[in-house]
Amino acid sequence: MLQRIGAIYLLGVSVVVAGYFIINPLHAESYDPANIWSVLDVLMVIAAVPALIFNTRRKLREGRPSDGEPPSHRYWETNIVFYATIGLTILLLHNWFYDLALGLEVGDHQGFVKWAFVDTLLPLTFGATGFAMWRGSEQG
Repeated sequence: MLQRIGAIYLLGVSVVVAGYFIINPLHAESYDPANIWSVLDVLMVIAAVPALIFNTRRKLREGRPSDGEPPSHRYWETNIVFYATIGLTILLLHNWFYDLALGLEVGDHQGFVKWAFVDTLLPLTFGATGFAMWRGSEQG
């Protein structure tokens, strides 16, 4: 049951972040989008916890391919999502702590590029993790 709740949360955060990232430029002039992003940032940081836990457990269960055996599709999927989750969480936390300490200034193009990277890959990575968590909860 807890795994399903985590899966729903990851999928929900993924959909909301992707959706808001897409529509954000359409109405950025009418209000300050930083207010909404500051809430979404907290939701993304919280989502990183179950994603890291699930993907670490999954990687440890998968192990390494046997000698002479080529890596399976599941092995590649597990490792790619595991390392993507770690890298994305590092970048997410870096950006978030930077914004909390110094704020994101209007002319900070490097900061905007880093956030665009996070806001694009997080829905993919956490969404894939959410689907895997959901499938795993059905199996056991």
